[in-house]
Amino acid sequence: MGQGFLQGLQLTLDHTNRRLRLSSDADEVATAATPTRQVRRVAQPAGKKRYGIRLRGSLDAELTVAGVDPGSPAEVGGLQAGDLLVTLNGVPVEQLDVSARINALRGSPLKLSVKRDGELQELTLRLD
Repeated sequence: MGQGFLQGLQLTLDHTNRRLRLSSDADEVATAATPTRQVRRVAQPAGKKRYGIRLRGSLDAELTVAGVDPGSPAEVGGLQAGDLLVTLNGVPVEQLDVSARINALRGSPLKLSVKRDGELQELTLRLD
């Protein structure tokens, strides 16, 4: 797949169920892990809690929130679609490599600085 194709997609990693979900803004689904007809959205993987954040961008570049799951810790914590992640636990996003970003997004609490409508917002998300 080329970069032009991937730029218009949202990426959701579901490590627990070993799935990679790519969806367009129209929510058409393709996957690299399973055939399209088998892809389903996992609201909460068994045994693991998650924030319910859908990100747009790549894990080695700028991260924008594409959406949050209703009733999720992300929604409860005030995260909104369109928010640009500026810091994860006090560290600027651009200074974190891919594995550090993933680890930060798995930990609790998760302290975020986000840019919304040109202003910085401080948020704390919890998995408990």
